[in-house]
Amino acid sequence: MATTHQLFFISELVERILEQLKLEARGHDDRFLRYVPDRKSLFAMSRTCKALSEISLDALWKEMDTLLPVFNCMPAEAFQADDPELAISISSAYAKVVNPDSAHLDPLIHLTRLESVSFKGVNFDLTDAIIQRLISAWGNLKKFYVHSRSRSSEGAPPVSLAVLRLFAAYTPKLEDLRINLDATCVPSCDSQDSVRASVLPVHMDFDCSPIQMLGNPRQVIEYIANIYPHAIIHSTPKYCCAPQGCKYHDTWKQVGETIASMATLSENSIPKFQN
Repeated sequence: MATTHQLFFISELVERILEQLKLEARGHDDRFLRYVPDRKSLFAMSRTCKALSEISLDALWKEMDTLLPVFNCMPAEAFQADDPELAISISSAYAKVVNPDSAHLDPLIHLTRLESVSFKGVNFDLTDAIIQRLISAWGNLKKFYVHSRSRSSEGAPPVSLAVLRLFAAYTPKLEDLRINLDATCVPSCDSQDSVRASVLPVHMDFDCSPIQMLGNPRQVIEYIANIYPHAIIHSTPKYCCAPQGCKYHDTWKQVGETIASMATLSENSIPKFQN
């Protein structure tokens, strides 16, 4: 029985080998020669043996500048891909019939190497359960952006403040989060016990999300700070808000400033040891 040579278990060596997999390519002017990644060979290497699989797939993924090949395997009316940002959106025609509680979004779960996901101008809302189902497969996620046009002026968003705990649990590399949520109800602190606080300065924008308005929003501040102590909260400019959302602007600004002050105090309280 053939076995894998021990040299292929040295990741640095395999990476150097994969770097040499290039193809010659000429532009419109044949005088200029350039080299492009040999994606076909990288794919073949990923299927050779277990020792080469992960490194080859990582190399192949780094060379992907578009998700169009993936979306070409899905129903034509379902998804649109934005190349520069690798953003994901739902077409307006499809959004009228899509039901996020069904399997319509499940194909996205198989894109486990996604780093940036955007739902822009969709006509339906996501819930905590739907978001959990999606991000549980996206361990490399750095950006998550959702902008829904379906939320009525009277109803609160179906996403709760507890969704932050889900992002902390499933997406440890998260750097940028923009989502509408309902911050009028704060989950109990007991639900945070199993989540490790993020050490990253995560940028957050909750748009015009409703938030506790009675007095100081201390509970919201404590809940967010316990999960994301270094959160950088951006308050949506008032002129961008819908009329019903402007009243939340100052409160979210206060939340962001308070969390920033708490982070600064925490850093200053850590003893600094000299050599």
